Amino acid sequence: MKRTSLEITREGWYYLGMLGFIIAGGVIRDINLLYIMAGMMLGPFLYSFYGASRSLRRLTLRRRAESLVVAGEPLYMEVIGGKPKGSSRGLAIKVEDKISRVGDPRSLQSATLFFPVIASAQTASESYCARIWRRGVYRMGPLKAMTSIPLGLVRA
Repeated sequence: MKRTSLEITREGWYYLGMLGFIIAGGVIRDINLLYIMAGMMLGPFLYSFYGASRSLRRLTLRRRAESLVVAGEPLYMEVIGGKPKGSSRGLAIKVEDKISRVGDPRSLQSATLFFPVIASAQTASESYCARIWRRGVYRMGPLKAMTSIPLGLVRA
């Protein structure tokens, strides 16, 4: 399983810009109230880093598909997400899946699934339907999970 990468969202950059403006104002004018406000704003930003990474920690995803697919017929895929006992629950997880024909980059299809909650020691499943138009060998994946819970300032 790959390591979780964290990135700051556009809203997070705006938040950091405001935080920088408040810190600069506090330093230039030497106003203690601005220092306190900057400290209060730093807490939610750090909590957003912690919450986003914790929501995806120990998450397992697997895909279940039909073994035989006929060209032109729908292909039903089920993605099952789970968390082991004792782990924190996953909230608002968006999963992206890709299907492409080997050797043909134009045949790329993608699907996005949304898991509202994946509780500890439980599994949740979502499904989607894709259509394979030509015969051949297809590559599925990788499954990519992301969330920006709790405040939307950081995406994991």
